[in-house]
Amino acid sequence: MREIELLAPAKNVEIGIAAINAGADAVYIGANKFGARKAAANSVEDISKLIKYAHQYRAKVFVALNTILYNNELKDAVQLVHQLWNAGADAMIIQDMGLLEADLPPIPLHASTQANNRTIEKVRFLEDCGFTRVVLARELNLKQIAEIRQQTSLELEFFIHGALCVSYSGNCYMSLAMGTRSGNRGECAQPCRLKYAFTDSQGTRLLPDAHHLSLKDLNHSSDLLSLADAGISSLKIEGRLKDEAYVINTVTHYRREIDQWLEGSKSYKAASSGKASSNLVADPQRSFNRGFSSYFLHNRTDEIYASDSPKAIGQPVGVVTLSGKGFMVIAEKPDVVPGDGLCYFSPSKELMGCNVNKINGARIELNNPVVVPPGTLIYRNFDKAFEDKISSVKFSRKLDLSVECHCNADCLIITATDEDNIAASLQVDNTFEEAKNAEKALESLRTQLSKTGDTIWQVTEVKISGQNVPFVPVSQLNELRRKLLIILLEKREAAFQPESVVRDKTKKVVFPTSEAQYSENISNDFAKLFYEKSGAQVRELAPELTGNYTNKALMTTKLCMKYKAGFCPVHLQNKQKLNEPLYLLANDKKFRLEFDCKKCEMLIFLEK
Repeated sequence: MREIELLAPAKNVEIGIAAINAGADAVYIGANKFGARKAAANSVEDISKLIKYAHQYRAKVFVALNTILYNNELKDAVQLVHQLWNAGADAMIIQDMGLLEADLPPIPLHASTQANNRTIEKVRFLEDCGFTRVVLARELNLKQIAEIRQQTSLELEFFIHGALCVSYSGNCYMSLAMGTRSGNRGECAQPCRLKYAFTDSQGTRLLPDAHHLSLKDLNHSSDLLSLADAGISSLKIEGRLKDEAYVINTVTHYRREIDQWLEGSKSYKAASSGKASSNLVADPQRSFNRGFSSYFLHNRTDEIYASDSPKAIGQPVGVVTLSGKGFMVIAEKPDVVPGDGLCYFSPSKELMGCNVNKINGARIELNNPVVVPPGTLIYRNFDKAFEDKISSVKFSRKLDLSVECHCNADCLIITATDEDNIAASLQVDNTFEEAKNAEKALESLRTQLSKTGDTIWQVTEVKISGQNVPFVPVSQLNELRRKLLIILLEKREAAFQPESVVRDKTKKVVFPTSEAQYSENISNDFAKLFYEKSGAQVRELAPELTGNYTNKALMTTKLCMKYKAGFCPVHLQNKQKLNEPLYLLANDKKFRLEFDCKKCEMLIFLEK
């Protein structure tokens, strides 16, 4: 049976533990530097705590070190990898190929989506280089995923939920070109969320100004089994900057969805141990989102855009029928409560926000003196009651445990075996008197041996054998059980060893193309050596080093402004001649658009 992994994000250790408790099979987290989310950094000591907690459940911890590196950073990066390996990390997620030329420990390497893993040739190459897993590009469809699966033995990971990068990950230089912040260095300023004008070469606006590059969030809730059948082993939730409530809600939702088809499956099983339980009715719609789409998994669609606003709009709650300074009345009598966040679009199409201060009959009192025009549709983008419920929910993740107690004349033997067949035994010389009431003594044994308190186990059965039923005082029985579970936990921790992978740096591998362009993001001497050893001539180093954007695509994206505006000659069969080139304009910057209809891609260039 193939293991299916639910992989959750962790901004910090506390959120990582919460994700494990909610049912994640693995979490990914950033170290104190070199991660693609600079605002989500964690010390090795903290990550070590998360690793120890996760490994109890056979859940794994992957550490993201997925920025490109400069020469003066390589030594520290390699040292950090060694520290994380010694702490028990299960894998490193990397983008910079220079690390393959460094003296790394035998830790498994996962190729970050920032490495731009979208072709069979690239994935095969990464497998030859010694990677054990690739995070595939979000833009791939089911057919493309299945074709990659058929031609590689690597583990395949795919995003199933969360924010989308409009550019192929790793090949976006727009943030850097518009300022100084590089997405490949973990500092993306998100220029894709800005408002743009879309014009032809004559300056004619082809669409109203909008957030044309802003995408809805990803949601593959209905595609999970299809992704598994196509070859995906790890189903990944985006969100290393998200808070604990978001992660708990999202993980709980996907755990439920996955378990529904794992139960009784003869093809798949969960990738970790233990069963998570809570009374939370998860609902991704009630956590931060920009609306949802399945992106390009099935086909091209116009349902992917979040053009009105790059912010979370939330769910509609009703239309304003009466309003005044700092209050409104909504006819539908929505279940809003003080603390809720509400938003609406102004007559000028700007997203406006306010908070509920109190409810006074039908009046919703607001925290600022705005006057919302009657007829305005109101959305709730912060659901305080739901957030409060998440924070109060008690999550429990338990491993099944069977206990057997054998009683004979000279000793008492108690054995506990968990769901992974790890067992521990405790033998006590029989200093107990034979029970005068055997039935009552047996009931006491079953009751006390079934208790596990706040441990990671839940007893599913207790078997008692032997002919002599002893009378064991409850206090002594509890102490025996406590010692037994300590021994079992120690054996369980000792039994789990992270995977070790030995990579051969002398192995001859061949890069899929004869040249390594700027888009390979070569930013250090080790990376340059890596590509040259792989037979590729290094044409140009990363733009972060050269500062050269002349005639270079700042974005390569599946989003197409021709398609969005109704001018696509392929899908929409629109043969109208436009005054090209077409442009996007924002913040005094002018970006030229080129269209590769054969690949169904759009390229964005900075117009000087």
